[in-house]
Amino acid sequence: MELTQDRVRALTNMLGHKAIAEATGIKEERLKTIRYKKDANVRTNELDIIAQAYQQYSLWLRTGEIDVEKGQISPAYAEADLKLEGQNAGSN
Repeated sequence: MELTQDRVRALTNMLGHKAIAEATGIKEERLKTIRYKKDANVRTNELDIIAQAYQQYSLWLRTGEIDVEKGQISPAYAEADLKLEGQNAGSN
């Protein structure tokens, strides 16, 4: 079972701790701790702040689920969607 801190780590791996620090006000050193120390837990207030800053990932961060129809996606979904758009499907 994937844990909340695993999803926060995945987000920091994708976006970088510096970008998340700038978007949330959470100290970059704290985000590095979460990202690299496997025994570090994400505090609930940190999760709330990150979910607010990245609302499209809020459901995924909290539950591991997505709801594309409501705009709730995961970083992996966003990355796959970008790759599909870059393929120019159907163009001559």
